[in-house]
Amino acid sequence: MRKIFIPCLLVAPLFTSCAAVAVGAGSVFVADQLRDNNSYVAQISNDSRELWATVKKTMSHMSPVPIYVDEALRQVKANYDGGMVYIQVETFDVHQSTLRVRATKFGLNSGELAREVQRRIMRDVQL
Repeated sequence: MRKIFIPCLLVAPLFTSCAAVAVGAGSVFVADQLRDNNSYVAQISNDSRELWATVKKTMSHMSPVPIYVDEALRQVKANYDGGMVYIQVETFDVHQSTLRVRATKFGLNSGELAREVQRRIMRDVQL
């Protein structure tokens, strides 16, 4: 029994350090995904009601499936190009509003997808 116990004690620190590295790497991954570093925010000189109508219209045309709309919070959740897009419209001031666009693709933040959707909405706002 003693002969088995001593090698186990020598090998145990190797497993605990691997576990610490795995937990550390996992926490870095989670922390990176919790930060909103791939959100695109724009100040638009339109009334928030007009912008909200444009966002719903644009996203309903872009999404292959029906979009989820929360009228009270002015939020839209839609599928686009294999990812999920989250959009929020806020009133900033009189005749000014804020547009926030965030996207995830394959479970990770996707700044490219968010930027593409924001450009499309901005183009429709100017029409």
